[in-house]
Amino acid sequence: MQAIWDKDHVLLDQRVVADVDRSFWSERARVVIEGVPWEFGKDGSERIGTIVGEPAARCRAARPSFWRQNWVIAIGATTRYEIAPEGAFRRSYAVTRDGQWIGSSSVGGFWSIKPTLDIADDVPVADAVFLLWIAFLMRARANQAASQAG
Repeated sequence: MQAIWDKDHVLLDQRVVADVDRSFWSERARVVIEGVPWEFGKDGSERIGTIVGEPAARCRAARPSFWRQNWVIAIGATTRYEIAPEGAFRRSYAVTRDGQWIGSSSVGGFWSIKPTLDIADDVPVADAVFLLWIAFLMRARANQAASQAG
């Protein structure tokens, strides 16, 4: 299945599955996934996804090393994803679930940081939206680092 970030929406196989209201200055967003309101935000160095009204985050993403770009994402207590660059000079990321390759993330165009995600059909919609969010943050951070280096 293919997930696409389209302005303020996430499309999954060409149908809108989430509305996104992103905070411009921080890595936070209010997201409505299939009618369920979520908050994507921060908890220390982790990025989290919490259903509004629930006390604990359902999704947690962290970078295991400052020196690497990859993120490890835990969904509940049972599922673990990882998003990592496919190579030093490639713009695409590999996506794995529990150590098995399930897809990749790229961008919509050469100048765009808006990610696309091509993943296995059995990935739950909420997981796909959170993975797309993390891919977006990875690209935004990489672009920011590149602009500061230049």
